[in-house]
Amino acid sequence: DEEGEPIGDEIVVEIPVTLELQILRYPELNAKNSREFDYGLLGLLPLIQITEVMESSPNHDVLEAGDYVLRLADVDGPPNMRFRKMLQESKGKTIDMDVLRDGEVKSIQVHVNRKGQLGILISMINEEALIAQPMNRITLAPQGNESGSIVSTSVADLMLMPGTKIKAINERTVDTWTDLWVAFREETNEAYAKGEGVTLAMLVTHPTPQHPQETMDVTLSEQDVRDLHDLQWQSDLNSIVFDSIYTIRTADGDPMKALAMGVEETKKLIMMTYLTIDRLIRRTVGVEQLRGPVCIIHIGVSIVDRGFIYMLFFLGMISVNLAVINFLPLPIVDGGLFLFLIYEKLKGKPPSIAFQSAATIVGLCLIGTIFIVTFYNDVMRLIS
Repeated sequence: DEEGEPIGDEIVVEIPVTLELQILRYPELNAKNSREFDYGLLGLLPLIQITEVMESSPNHDVLEAGDYVLRLADVDGPPNMRFRKMLQESKGKTIDMDVLRDGEVKSIQVHVNRKGQLGILISMINEEALIAQPMNRITLAPQGNESGSIVSTSVADLMLMPGTKIKAINERTVDTWTDLWVAFREETNEAYAKGEGVTLAMLVTHPTPQHPQETMDVTLSEQDVRDLHDLQWQSDLNSIVFDSIYTIRTADGDPMKALAMGVEETKKLIMMTYLTIDRLIRRTVGVEQLRGPVCIIHIGVSIVDRGFIYMLFFLGMISVNLAVINFLPLPIVDGGLFLFLIYEKLKGKPPSIAFQSAATIVGLCLIGTIFIVTFYNDVMRLIS
C-alpha cells in the first residue's frame, strides 16, 4: 500500500535448482554428418539412464525409470548418439537389451516402434561415474579455412571397457560425474597456472568378474587442461520454464500498425513454408512431419475453442501455406501454368497439347501421392 506495507498474504515460491556439469562436447567422427557430437569428458562418455517411460510406450512393462543401459543388441555401453542411431536402424523390430536396475543386471527385450523410438526419455547419468564406450578419437573444431583435424583422446590407449567405474583421481575420491570433473579440475590447477600438460593417476573398477581395481595413468595435454578449466555449470531447470506459453500482440487500435503486423507475420509464414520445403528436399525433415486435411481439421477444432481471433489467424496461416504451394513451379498449380506462359512468351507459341497433358498427369499423381501420404500420417498419428 502507500505506506509500504504488504497487501494480503506473502507468497514464497521455491524453485529447486540442481547444478550439474555441462559435459565437454566431442564431435563424433562421421563422414556423412560431421555435425553430430556426443557428450563426454576427455573421451570418457557416461552411460545412458532412462529417466521416464511413457504410458504409451510399448516397453512400459519391461523398462523402468532409473535403468542404466549396459547393452543394446550386440553393442556394450552404447553412448548417446550410438544408442539413437541403433534405434533408427531397428524400426519396427524387437531387440535385446541389458539394463542395470537396483544393482542387478536385467536382460530384457524391447520393441522399437516405426519411428525408431522406445517411448522413453533418456539422459546421461551423473549419480555414478560409470562410463559407456569411450571415444578414442575426436574431430577438433576447424580453424579458419582449415578443416577440423582428427586427434586421439587422453584415454584412447587405456582400453577401458564400457561399464568401468572411476573411483578416484590422484587419490581424490570420485562418486559422480560431477565429482570426476571437479577432481580433474582440482588436480590440474598447478598445470593450468603454468600452461602445461600433466599426468594423473586414475583408479578404476573393471566390469569383469570379481570387479578388479587398477590404477591407470591419464596424460592430459595443455589443451586438455585448458578445456577442463573452461567448463562451466548449468541449471537443471529448463529455460522453457521462463518462456511464456504464447505472446499476445496488439496494434492498440491503429489500423496502419495492424496492417504492418499482418504483412510481417505473412512474410514469416511464407519464409517458414519455403524453409520446410527446403528441409524436406534435404531430408533433414521427414515426410512423417507433414500434416494433411485430417490433422488440419483436428487442430482447427482445438483452436476454435480459444476464440474467433485465434481461429482467424489459423485460417490465415493455412491460406498463406496454400498460396506458397500454389505458386511452386509444379504442373497443374498456378506456378506451373506461369512457367507455360513464360515459355509461350519466349518461344512465341504455347507448349504442345501432349506435353501439357503429360505435365498435368504428373502433377495430379504428385498431388495424389502427397494426399495419400499425409492422410496416412494423420490417421496413424491420431491412432497412436
